[in-house]
Amino acid sequence: MAAMATSKKLTTIYASHDALLFPSLHDSSGNVVLEAMSHGLPVICLDLGGPGIMVDESCGQAIKTDGRSYDKVAEDLSKALVAIANNPEHYKNMSVGVFARAKEYEWSKIVKNVYAKVDPK
Repeated sequence: MAAMATSKKLTTIYASHDALLFPSLHDSSGNVVLEAMSHGLPVICLDLGGPGIMVDESCGQAIKTDGRSYDKVAEDLSKALVAIANNPEHYKNMSVGVFARAKEYEWSKIVKNVYAKVDPK
């Protein structure tokens, strides 16, 4: 019962937000990114690790970090958030695209792709 209550609370939290800001420098998988995407939230993250691979222009924005200062990265994160807030059509397109992108990362598809590479029959 506690797990169901927690899940319902989490779903309510996701539903009350418009996007996920995930500026992690060292998260290799970023499971919260995929979870947010599965709830329809566009994601603004850094182009590092798993989130940098999962997030593309159809579902959010992965901010470039290579060779950029902390201040420039922070500025680009804020610009991405403002762009979502100020362009309802762009936000709507990402909100639709995020579901399609999240489906690409379903476990069944990931496992199938791995096996295809290991045993390409």
